[in-house]
Amino acid sequence: MSIAPEHIVDLFDEFYLLPDDTATSKPVEITATPPVVEAKVEEVTPEPVVVQPQEELEIKEPEVIPPIAYAGANKKHIVFIYNDKINDSRENVEMITNLIRNALKITMDDVAVIRLSKNPQFKVENLLSELTPKQVVFFGYSEFMPGAGLHQMVTTGNTKILPAKYVHEYHGDTKLKGELWAGIQKIFS
Repeated sequence: MSIAPEHIVDLFDEFYLLPDDTATSKPVEITATPPVVEAKVEEVTPEPVVVQPQEELEIKEPEVIPPIAYAGANKKHIVFIYNDKINDSRENVEMITNLIRNALKITMDDVAVIRLSKNPQFKVENLLSELTPKQVVFFGYSEFMPGAGLHQMVTTGNTKILPAKYVHEYHGDTKLKGELWAGIQKIFS
């Protein structure tokens, strides 16, 4: 393939063209000047930039959960949780008190009794970290421990939790009270 020298000159400013017989001839210098191209410069008026006001960023403060409110001194780290949102009767409080004093033979100094109506932001995780319970009887557990079985002990870390029905459901039902007592004996063994 051969390329005509005039076309090659257009591509380069300066180069040496060698004939086919390079051994006997001297290089010939060819110089060419590139064509001058005039560029037109158009004045461009920039478009005005419209700055939209930024929406204010909503900065959320970290959720501060107040300490758990409870009755008792929690000396033995035994916790009774009483979900009193559905039924808060004197009879319910008496049943829990009798369970603590008469059945378990402990005092209010040994336990913490938590009423969920006094703790609207209650979470089981907070209970475990704040009160470090060893045993927990959770009356009305279902919304806080979905999937846990009734009267079936749940162990998390060093804590044994007994999910139980709402306190008012045990009144007058000796069979249900017997199942509750059997579960309580398991978590205290």
